[in-house]
Amino acid sequence: ASRVRHPLLLLITDGIPTVPKWTVDPLADALEAARQVARARIPFGCIGLQPSRRYLAELTRAAGGTLHVVEELDEQSLVHIAHTERRRRMRWAR
Repeated sequence: ASRVRHPLLLLITDGIPTVPKWTVDPLADALEAARQVARARIPFGCIGLQPSRRYLAELTRAAGGTLHVVEELDEQSLVHIAHTERRRRMRWAR
C-alpha cells in the first residue's frame, strides 16, 4: 500500500546473465526485465565490468538508465557510484 518516495534500482553485475527467468535465454530475459523497469518508470543504474560493456549498454538502454563501467567491483567505486546516482535522482525529483 505504501511506495518509496524516490526509488533507485542499482544493478551490480559482471554482465553475464546465466539463469533464465521466463524463457531458456537468460540474455533475452534480462532485456525483458530491463524493459519492465523502464515501463514502471523506476530509475535505473547499472554498474558492470568492461568485458561486458556492449551487452550492459544494451541492457541499460532498455531500462532507460545510466551505465557505469568499472575495472573492478571494489567497495570504494561502488559506494561512489551509488552516491552519484542518488544525488542525480534527487535533483531530478525536485
